[in-house]
Amino acid sequence: MKYCLSILLVFIVVITCFSQKDSLIIRNLKDTTGVAKDTLVTKKGKKNFWNAPYPSPKKALLLSAILPGAGQVYNKKYWKLPIVAGLVGTFTYFIVDNTKTYRGLQSDYLLTIEKKAPVNYPNLSVTSVKFYRDQYRYYLEQSYLWAFISYAAIGVDAFVDAHMKSFDISDDLSMSIRPTLKTSFGNPNIGVGLCFNLK
Repeated sequence: MKYCLSILLVFIVVITCFSQKDSLIIRNLKDTTGVAKDTLVTKKGKKNFWNAPYPSPKKALLLSAILPGAGQVYNKKYWKLPIVAGLVGTFTYFIVDNTKTYRGLQSDYLLTIEKKAPVNYPNLSVTSVKFYRDQYRYYLEQSYLWAFISYAAIGVDAFVDAHMKSFDISDDLSMSIRPTLKTSFGNPNIGVGLCFNLK
């Protein structure tokens, strides 16, 4: 847990350092009297990540990476929040429960190797404790794997959803087949053409 917090802290510091760019230029201008003046001119046209136009896929992905579900809120897809909360809650539960069981079985296995009685699961033999310990380690690894996959899927969903905000889904998308008359090297050619009406 402390490694996750330290990685998050480093991530926030790096983002903060790189986002601190000066948007002012100091120019030394001479007026008609020959005296130099200092003027401040703001840079225009430079894109800022946080001030990007509304459906920004990068911003949706970053928000979803920082807090699962924040990208969905940014995209105004509030109905997806219960799905995200269910995924995060389910895999958090499985990780916590499998970790607790695995640690109990691991400590009992170490006690049985030292010829002491197991504390957490006293009714199990040495081979049973080892078998269940290995089984719960597998469950724990699977829980972490599926939690990462769902975390990535939440981010991809936010990214794709922000991309699709500006996608045209009107009824005016059509295709028609009609005869055409084209000329090549001064000779008329008759044929069939496809006409796509895209708006």
